[in-house]
Amino acid sequence: MTKEIIIRRLLPEDAPSLTALIRRCYGETYGPSFFYDAPALAEIISTQTLCSVIAMTGQQLVGHMGLTVRHPESIVCETGNTVVDKNVRGQGLLLKLGMALHQLVLEEGYVGYIHYPTTAHHIMQRASVAYGGKETGVMLAYVSENTEPNLTSEPPHPLAATVAYQPISPVPNKQVTLPSR
Repeated sequence: MTKEIIIRRLLPEDAPSLTALIRRCYGETYGPSFFYDAPALAEIISTQTLCSVIAMTGQQLVGHMGLTVRHPESIVCETGNTVVDKNVRGQGLLLKLGMALHQLVLEEGYVGYIHYPTTAHHIMQRASVAYGGKETGVMLAYVSENTEPNLTSEPPHPLAATVAYQPISPVPNKQVTLPSR
């Protein structure tokens, strides 16, 4: 692709384009159903439950990497929902989206983020630890076997994902009271 790729923040009016990207890359098999409902997706973006960075070529959305806010008072967020159109793969877009999302995490004041690279994408797993991420666990059967239709070979079973924590800055001291049991 010869058009310049612009990275910017996702806006509510981008919801139909993001839904189209998800469908181009995953058909109707992508996990979170709100990615297929443009009005619901626009609402999630408006309320900043989903804060994302996207890649555009002209008027076409070709990449997405999201920041999900599960709890408004949290100092750690979740990142993920990384989707790159097959027509722009191999151009370093994943790294550009990752750097932009990292900057967004800093701007929003989070001290770190959790993300879940699937075992089907070794590039995501390597990237998660290359920049200081700490793999803290594995979720078996996290992704349904029919979620990845564009893999070079179909997985024979559901895919696992690693759980990685990416520290950004020191966690502030807090008093924690554990339950008696």
